[in-house]
Amino acid sequence: MKRKDMFMNEVILVEEAMGKACGLSIPPRFEALELDAVLEYLRVFRKQKISVLVKHLKEEETGTFLIETAKLVLAMCKDLGEKTYQLSWNDTQDKVATDLSNSFPELFQAVNAEIEEADAYEEIRYNMNKSHTRQLKGITALLSTPQEVVEIKREIGRKSREMQYLIDNSKLSMENKEKLNKYRKTKYEESLLRINIKFEEEPVKVLYYRSGTSVSVKVKLSKTGYSYREGRGKEVRRNKGTDKAEYPLIISFSYFEDFLSGNGVANEDILVDKQSLDTFYQFGTKLSANLTPKFVEDWYNYDCPDLYRLSSNKEQGLSWIGEPLPHFCTKLVEVSWSSTYVNEGVSEEEVNKLIKGREHTGIATELTTMLKSKAMRLTGEADALEQEINEYDEKIQKVIQENSSTILEGVAKAFPERMIHFSNQPADFKINDDFGLDCGYINIRSKDDVYTEKRKMLSNVFSDVADWMSISLPLYSQSTTLNKVQFDVAAQVVRNELGIELFAHTVMD
Repeated sequence: MKRKDMFMNEVILVEEAMGKACGLSIPPRFEALELDAVLEYLRVFRKQKISVLVKHLKEEETGTFLIETAKLVLAMCKDLGEKTYQLSWNDTQDKVATDLSNSFPELFQAVNAEIEEADAYEEIRYNMNKSHTRQLKGITALLSTPQEVVEIKREIGRKSREMQYLIDNSKLSMENKEKLNKYRKTKYEESLLRINIKFEEEPVKVLYYRSGTSVSVKVKLSKTGYSYREGRGKEVRRNKGTDKAEYPLIISFSYFEDFLSGNGVANEDILVDKQSLDTFYQFGTKLSANLTPKFVEDWYNYDCPDLYRLSSNKEQGLSWIGEPLPHFCTKLVEVSWSSTYVNEGVSEEEVNKLIKGREHTGIATELTTMLKSKAMRLTGEADALEQEINEYDEKIQKVIQENSSTILEGVAKAFPERMIHFSNQPADFKINDDFGLDCGYINIRSKDDVYTEKRKMLSNVFSDVADWMSISLPLYSQSTTLNKVQFDVAAQVVRNELGIELFAHTVMD
């Protein structure tokens, strides 16, 4: 009897036991399938392991192995009963695989050894590629002296020798060691070739400069010709100034990045002129070389969209993702309906320019608060402030806890039809808080301006401190409808006991 014929009865039993719950059905022309397809059908092993199993299974043990696999799957299905859906790549498959490995120890020892070898091989190859990619990033058109070339070649050689030592001292087979060393030599030679090419290549030079009150970029490509996107031609023009030989092109800043990308210029091949503007500013499509009164006025008139500070990368620094960008972009201020974000890197000069004549606004308060917070961080005052804020919140929380029964009674009076009582005790109840689509949170604040300013300062110092108070209400619920009523009662209690005025707003989840 053919091995697949021997297996068919077991497969049909498995099919019946698992049924539709596992989504299995006998494939058309099942008898014509190869061994790996039969194993894949039973969903015990993943494809990588199946291919290795098929290679190592001896002809005479194939039928036994298939029948044993089917029996174990069938037994597992019976144990699961109605929960056969759990068979789909869960612990159940792991158990079947373990039982099989115990029944065929020599087979699985050979299979696991080959898989471990393959995984180790791929890990070394992956690390080699990762290292090579980093090396190529450092080989740029900015190489300018023979000494730089010597140093970078020396470093690449050192890395290659380290990788060779790792390969030679691994537990890989000689065949795989030879393959990896051959691959290593190929990558090493690619790096050396790139060094020679980039040393001869001129960098792309750029100069950020003031154009009226705006900003443009002068550019010298490493090639004579250039291309630009259709419809953007007006944003590329010939330089007619005295430095036209050094910088033949002038590019509008709004098109600068697209222009570089369209001409195949890599960030690492760009040299930023030391004479470039240090910083400039942008919101939307508007640019300014400085925070001029007109630019700031426009920013306010446009309802304060995200404000950015841009810095030319004269020192060839790297971004947070390791990219040598020609300029860096920092969001200084972000204003939303509920809060204002101020970057902690904002300078006193920038704050003064942004708030001049608008000192009464909420944005001005946030900006000046950030400056105070930075000063507090330097002087160590933040810890004392945190203790003061916590004591203020704890004082209010204590009053709410001491008057929890009063607050709960107020909630009960507001929703008598939703009360579910457990005993005759007034506070021994729960409330049906299913009011529909009102799931969210309530943020409690104080009308005490001094406290509010201190809490804002603290939230600028510590990122995990919120603008709202650390106060909880007696009845936990995510219903904003219920929480509004509960807060109103609690706020009245706090007003009577402490004379502190509270207010709150809800946030939908």
